[in-house]
Amino acid sequence: MDVMAPDAVIPSEDYVIMNGVFTEKREVPHEVFFDAMTAVLTKVFAAAKRGMAFNLMSKYVDWERDDLFHVPYDNIIRFVMSLSRHHLIRADYGLREYTVYVYKSPQL
Repeated sequence: MDVMAPDAVIPSEDYVIMNGVFTEKREVPHEVFFDAMTAVLTKVFAAAKRGMAFNLMSKYVDWERDDLFHVPYDNIIRFVMSLSRHHLIRADYGLREYTVYVYKSPQL
């Protein structure tokens, strides 16, 4: 669904998982894509009951492609902290990407 459509109603679920949504920016400038991504994430996180997860291309690779959306950890954490202090980054699964988990409350 287009969560940014004016009449969009995001179903309220425990978790929202977005895989591959923010990995390819094509010819969109990095800053424009980053702003669009943060707008989507802000809206989706507000609808989630417990949290969300999304993946991004790592900036810490041997190569980069101009059409992919490579984001340094510190840039995404700066944004994520505006949503919640409860977050986790996982980059231990062997790909040139990482997954960000953002929670509404601490995960025990």
